Amino acid sequence: MKKQFLINNNQVKYAVSEASIMKALDHPYILSLIFNFQTPSNLYMAVEYCPNGDLSEILDEYSLLDEDISKFIIAELILGMKYMHDKGIIFRDLKPENILLDQGGHIRLADFGLAK
Repeated sequence: MKKQFLINNNQVKYAVSEASIMKALDHPYILSLIFNFQTPSNLYMAVEYCPNGDLSEILDEYSLLDEDISKFIIAELILGMKYMHDKGIIFRDLKPENILLDQGGHIRLADFGLAK
């Protein structure tokens, strides 16, 4: 993320909040922050790799998911959300684009810029 863009768009607090929230979380259905650093002009966040894209791509391709697959995704989503709520974190940007899929087809909740 370019620092100047964050400053110009009043997004600095969201970037800082996102990194600190991700550092505080350790759950199999939440995207892991491996490390973060900055240069004079940019902020970097290295996160785990999720090669199967996001849920919106799956929905675009298949339109309708099998009931068992839907139950599986929803169960993982509920467990991840419960973990965050137990930690006092509210995930306020739940949408298919923020539900990533790892190499095993398990979800990873991502994008904590709006979380509180």
